[in-house]
Amino acid sequence: MSRLWIALLVLVAACKGEVAGGKADGAAVFAEVCASCHGGGGTPSPSLAQQLGVKDLRAPEFAARASLELVRNQVRNGSANKVMPSFGGTLTDPQIDAVAAYVLSLSGAGPAPAPAPAAP
Repeated sequence: MSRLWIALLVLVAACKGEVAGGKADGAAVFAEVCASCHGGGGTPSPSLAQQLGVKDLRAPEFAARASLELVRNQVRNGSANKVMPSFGGTLTDPQIDAVAAYVLSLSGAGPAPAPAPAAP
């Protein structure tokens, strides 16, 4: 899959309106904007991992270096090589915090995120 195709998939997801209905639900945000590359459980397909270097968020190497700040920064600003786009203009700060906590829970590098508050 080409980088352009992945970028288009992400843009289409972002253009649908508010991500996860605007809620700060890490699992929902991940499912909507991250899973297409990183896989539903945090492990990308072998082809994306090989061709684009998409990180396995469940890998011990990731867990060993992952921190909330590192993941927040990556989500907000994208990767240095620009394979992963920036979501700073797409996600709210609470959504970035929630998806970062969710990613850390996948890797075992952090606590499980708190569930999103129930809708009124």
